[in-house]
Parts: sequence; structure tokens; C-alpha cells
Amino acid sequence: MNTEEEEHMRELDEIYKAFPNAKFSIAIPFNEMDTIVSLKSEIFITHSRTCYCHRKPLDTQIFRINSINPITNRTILKQLISQNLDIKCSHHFVEGFDKLNENTFDIITGS
Repeated sequence: MNTEEEEHMRELDEIYKAFPNAKFSIAIPFNEMDTIVSLKSEIFITHSRTCYCHRKPLDTQIFRINSINPITNRTILKQLISQNLDIKCSHHFVEGFDKLNENTFDIITGS
């Protein structure tokens, strides 16, 4: 294994240790976990389930995220896990969050 592969494996290990109960794959780099997503104390994360993996579009899931501190990627991921986000399609890699308005973000997923 070369140095780049070793670094990638270390990063994956850190993500697995930080989020052991995730029912989805986390593709946000570990060094971006503490990036602030919102300064609001409450936001909503939507999971639009309209991709071709489903025979017909499923209802959008909405998750309430709150914190007394600025809301970071880490905050969102931990609360999505505790609220049982389970992505059941080929696009199960959470890559980030797309700001829809001041307090609503959609999950960016990929495969």
C-alpha cells in the first residue's frame, strides 16, 4: 500500500470509529466534520428519495437537527444516525448537505 492509500484507510477508520452505528456510508472527509453548516440553533435536513433506485418516488424524509452550538457536519451526522436515517438505495454515500433555504438542507448522496 502506498502512502495515499494508507492515509485513505486511516481516514475511513476514523469515520467508522466516530460514527459506528451509521446505516449509510459517510463520504464527507474527516477533516471537514467540524465545518459549520449553520449558525442557527435548529435546522431541517431533507432526504428526497426520488432516484431511479426506487420503482416509484418515496416520501421525502425530514429530520430536525438542533444544537446550542453551531451546527456542523458532525452534529448533523450524529443526529441523523440517532434518528435512524437508513438510506436503502445504491446512493447511500452521504457527501454533504445542500442549502435549500435559511434553515433547510437536503442530503447530497452518491454511489
